[in-house]
Amino acid sequence: MDLGPLQGLSHRPFRVTWNTVFGIVLSEEVRDEFASLAPEIPLVRTNLEGDNLPPTYEIEFRSYGAELIKETTDHCDACGYYQTVFPQDPKDYRIRNVPDASLFTLRNGGLMIAHDRLIPFFERELGPKLKLTPIQVEM
Repeated sequence: MDLGPLQGLSHRPFRVTWNTVFGIVLSEEVRDEFASLAPEIPLVRTNLEGDNLPPTYEIEFRSYGAELIKETTDHCDACGYYQTVFPQDPKDYRIRNVPDASLFTLRNGGLMIAHDRLIPFFERELGPKLKLTPIQVEM
C-alpha cells in the first residue's frame, strides 16, 4: 500500500466521485463550496490523470474513535472470549464519542458519518449513488 496523493486515471471528468476503495474526490469546481461547509476537513490534491480532467482533491477521512454501539453476547469469564453483535436494522444505529468534525469514519464500523449540513451537497452531487442512514447520537 502506497501512501501519498491518490494516483490513477479517470475516464471522464466529474464534479464529485465516490468509490469504496479511495473515498470521495472533488473537482476544483466544487472544492471551495465543500471547504466552506467543512473547513476542518483536509483536502489533498490528487495525481489523477484523464482527458479534460480538472485538478481534483481527495477528502481526507479521519477516524476519531467514535463507535457503532454494539451488544456483547456470549461472554466467557474463563477465557475472556466475547462476541459482539452490531444492530441488524440501520434504524437502530447509534454512535457515541462523536467528534466535532463534519465528516469522519467509525473505527469499528466502516461507515462514513456526515453532519446534516453536508447532506444537501452530497445529495446534489452524488444523486442516486448516495445512501443515507440516519444515526442516533448518544452523549
